[in-house]
Amino acid sequence: QYTIPTRPIDQLVKRLRRAGQELVEERQEEQADNGNNEPRLVVIGGGAAGIELSMAVHSQWKSILPQFKTGDSEPNVCVLDGNAQLVPGESDAARHQLQSILRAKQIDVLPNCHVTGIDADFVHVTVGDSSDHNSNNRNNKKVSYTHCIWATGAGAHPLAFSLGQHRGLDVTSHGWIRVNEQLQSTSHPFVFAAGDCASIMTTTTTTTTMNTTGEGTLRPLSVPKAGVYAVRSGPILIENLTRQLEALQLEEQQQQANEYDAVLAPDLIPYQPQDDFLKLLVCGDGTALGFRFDLALYGKWVMEMKDDIDQGFMDLFRVNLDEAPPSQDGTYNTTQYDDTPQARQRAKLVPHDTKEAAGIIQRQDDGVNYQQAWAILRRMANDQDYRDQVLRHTATNTATNTATNTATNTAT
Repeated sequence: QYTIPTRPIDQLVKRLRRAGQELVEERQEEQADNGNNEPRLVVIGGGAAGIELSMAVHSQWKSILPQFKTGDSEPNVCVLDGNAQLVPGESDAARHQLQSILRAKQIDVLPNCHVTGIDADFVHVTVGDSSDHNSNNRNNKKVSYTHCIWATGAGAHPLAFSLGQHRGLDVTSHGWIRVNEQLQSTSHPFVFAAGDCASIMTTTTTTTTMNTTGEGTLRPLSVPKAGVYAVRSGPILIENLTRQLEALQLEEQQQQANEYDAVLAPDLIPYQPQDDFLKLLVCGDGTALGFRFDLALYGKWVMEMKDDIDQGFMDLFRVNLDEAPPSQDGTYNTTQYDDTPQARQRAKLVPHDTKEAAGIIQRQDDGVNYQQAWAILRRMANDQDYRDQVLRHTATNTATNTATNTATNTAT
C-alpha cells in the first residue's frame, strides 16, 4: 500500500518516473510558497537490487531537483539491511569499496534492520541481531520517508504454493519448486522448473547422509537467486523438455499402434552451475562496481563491460529461433553465451604479462579499455595458473598502495 515494489519490473520503472515527476512538481509549488519539504527515500533490502536502486534514485533526484544540482547537498537516501554488513559473501576489499561509494553519495545504511510495519509516514523496524532471542538487545526504531522501495529479493510464485497445497507438488517452505539436477520436479517428473522459482536438489552418498536403505539422500544445491544461473540453465531446460516430449510422443505413437513395448525414460542432461560469477552493481553515475575473485572492480570501464554483457544477452532474442544451436553429442551447445566472434577478438587483447594484467583490472580511471579488462577476467576464469599469478600481483599492488597511503597520511 505504501511502498513501491520492484516487481513487475516495468511497473517499477513507471512508478519511479512518476515519483520523480511528482517531486519536480511539488518542488515548483513549494518554491512558490517558500516551502522546503525535503524528499527522503528509504530502500528496504540491502541486497544487489536495493543497493543499485538506492544509487539510481539518488542520481535521478540529483539531476532533476534544483536543490541538489549545485553539489552542495546530496539527496536523503537510506538503505535498511537485514544483515550485519553489506554483501556478506564478498571480500573485505569489495565491501570497503562499496561502502566508500555509498559514503561519497551520503547514502546511509542501517544494518541488522528488520521491518515490523509500515504506515504513511514511517517504516517501523527492530534493530539488532535477529538470532539473539533476547528482545532487550533489540531496539525499536521509526524511519521516516517520503518514498519507499521494497527490494527484499526473489519471492516464490503463488502458483507454486497453490500446486504444492492442492496437487502435491514438492516445494520448500519458501515456495521454491524442488527439482533434481536435470531441472525435473522431484515429485512430478512431467514438471520442470529453472531459475529463481526452483531449488535444485542433489544426491549425496556420504556415510553421514546415507539413509537406512543404503541410498543417497537429497540435499539442496546452494545456487544463488541470480540471473546468471537462470540464464545458463535455460539451454539445459530446453533440451530436457525436448527429450521428455519426444519420449511422450513415442509412447503415444505406440499406444495408437497397439504396441506396448516399454518406453525407456529419456536420458536427461544435468545442469552443472558454476562455482562463482561476476557480480556487477550499477552506481547510477556512469560507473559500476564489480566483484570477482575477491577483487573490487570499479570505474567507467566496468559499466561499459556490463552494458556490453547485457546487450549481448539481449541479442540472443533478436535472432531467428530456428537458428538456435542443436545438441552436440548429448550436451546442449551453450557456446552462444561465450564463444562469439567478439569474444574471440577480445581474447587477443589479453596481455601475457600477468603483472600488467593485474594493473589493468585494478585501474579506476576512464582510460581503461573495457574489452581488454573483460578479456583478462575471462582468461582468469578459465586458466587457474594465470588467475593465481594475476591475483598475486593484485595483492602486491594493494599492499604497496596501502603502505604509500599510510606514509603520506603520517607525513601530513
